Amino acid sequence: MKKRFIIIPLIFVLGVAAYFLFFQTSTTNFKLDVVNGGTPFTVTLTDSGGSVTNFTGVTSLILNLSQNTNYSMLVSSPGFVSKTFDFTGQSEQTIILIPLSQSSKPIDYLLIYNPVVLSSKYNSTSDITQSIQKLRDSLEISGFNPKILTVNSSSSPEIRKQVKNLISTYNPQYVLLIGGDDSIPFFQVKNPLVDDSGAPVIPEDTFVESDNPYSFNDDFLKPQSPAIGRIIDSFDGLGEEEFIQQLLSLSTNNGVENGTIKMISKDTEPMYLSFSGLNLLSPIFTIGEQQHDLVKVNELFNLLQNPYAVGLVTLHGNVGSEPQFLLGKNGIDDPGLLVIDSLLDFNFSLSGKVFLADSCYGANPRRPVKGSLPVNLLISGGKAFVGSTETSYSSTKPTKDSTESDFLDAGVTNSIIYFTKKYYEQGIPIGKALNLAKQKLDISLSINRLTSLEYIILGRPDWTISGFNK
Repeated sequence: MKKRFIIIPLIFVLGVAAYFLFFQTSTTNFKLDVVNGGTPFTVTLTDSGGSVTNFTGVTSLILNLSQNTNYSMLVSSPGFVSKTFDFTGQSEQTIILIPLSQSSKPIDYLLIYNPVVLSSKYNSTSDITQSIQKLRDSLEISGFNPKILTVNSSSSPEIRKQVKNLISTYNPQYVLLIGGDDSIPFFQVKNPLVDDSGAPVIPEDTFVESDNPYSFNDDFLKPQSPAIGRIIDSFDGLGEEEFIQQLLSLSTNNGVENGTIKMISKDTEPMYLSFSGLNLLSPIFTIGEQQHDLVKVNELFNLLQNPYAVGLVTLHGNVGSEPQFLLGKNGIDDPGLLVIDSLLDFNFSLSGKVFLADSCYGANPRRPVKGSLPVNLLISGGKAFVGSTETSYSSTKPTKDSTESDFLDAGVTNSIIYFTKKYYEQGIPIGKALNLAKQKLDISLSINRLTSLEYIILGRPDWTISGFNK
């Protein structure tokens, strides 16, 4: 009995020791590449225990590091701006150092995220942080002078205050808010239609989720406002992988051809036929029940693989609490045909496309994991999705014979889509194009104030047809 009593604990101890020996000392070869014209550089490596190691005057660096340890690395080189990045168990990292001459440029691009909320939501933010750093590096290659900033609170009013203070302090051209409503909260603005006598407002639309107030206190953008984009994760807290995939996809720069693909519901078609010089395609889906026609899905995929820059979407959407789908209809009593939804597998690249959506809840941020069409489009290579967070309203006044002034008079989403598209195709970045389009709205009308509030950009606000804008 005693021998058995002794042997079992011994085996247990050996097993535990082997476990910790394997998992705590597993290592990887870490390779650091520094892009700085071949100038020698210095590295200061700090591990999670506070141990510091310095490497001076090196031109390349390969280290054997623990896979399960968090590291912080400071890279510096004469004549260049030093850069710090954090990583865990990584095998390779490329660092781009910016010349000091370029650093004298003002900060023109803010990347803002909330590690307090994200760490509680996903347990660790190391992969997210590394993805944000890659996006920053991509923006630097494009000629921007970006800066990663954090807000540190779980209180929505305090987070909003911190973000607005950062924007006011740096006065950038572009802001990318990295996180959904729980980490970088939208402003909840009372729907202007609520106080409009006789205006139909469903309960889901009583308050409008908007990013407008991050720029100005009066909720309505002025021409000098920074262009704001956003990356969201799922509302149910299961979307870390989607979150990171979006960041990595947005880190690539690829140009597209000036042109348009179109997904338009038959009952709204006349409102968009007068876009001059677009050669819009005929509607793909017009009738049928709410299910996919596999032949039509193949047609849709072939259309999306067209290298044109803009995807124009004027389809009927569903409320934000559900997985997203968009319908095409012949008329108001037609049940419609399912055109595109969040379950479709885009196993091809969307090649830098920007999507403009005149669809209810097109950019609503409260979808469950894998339930957001804009998120799926961004993961697949799209760069921006312009859409509404709530019900969007279109005017039936424009016809195939309408002029630009008719779209201006119509206001609401007709005007937003028309002018955003026009300015974007002139080479103006998508975020600035949307800002300019909002200036066209007569905001003395409550329905135009709603349209200005609810239209947001998911994705990069700096994106242009050429790929990026300095």
